[in-house]
Amino acid sequence: MKIFLISFVVLSCVLISWQGKAVDQYKFDSISTKTSLLRQGTMGNVKIEEKTYPVYRGCDKNLSFEETKKCTTEKIINYIKVSFNYELADKAFPTAKETQFQVDFIINEKGKTEEINVKAHHKAVAMDVIQLIKRMPKFKTVGTTNGQPVKTPFSALMTVYL
Repeated sequence: MKIFLISFVVLSCVLISWQGKAVDQYKFDSISTKTSLLRQGTMGNVKIEEKTYPVYRGCDKNLSFEETKKCTTEKIINYIKVSFNYELADKAFPTAKETQFQVDFIINEKGKTEEINVKAHHKAVAMDVIQLIKRMPKFKTVGTTNGQPVKTPFSALMTVYL
């Protein structure tokens, strides 16, 4: 039986390091997120812009911005880890030791994923990841700016070691 090791590197402005223990056969090396939602403060007469990050199921709505972001990212990574078709990747690349794919999507104002883009070395892997993201459960709450729902981008670079 081949051992699959996974490392996710999610591209962003902020890198959140996380060393996970091997879960079953899979291991995640690092996580970070790409988002346009950043908390801004006030200085004198500057307008306060209050922003919130989307909340994935299993995360508490009452967490701080950074805690919500970390929890949501971990839950998305866990969803991908559990749902990814490792056998398909092994069949698509029988002699390769690893493969990568880039997945980008938007969490819309209704909490669903849209504008899913996947770049992979094999079309079958890309199609499987697109279907996986489409099946992702709706988010409990969406990202907001000043109380108005906004689209939130999410990006992940996944490396599968076969």
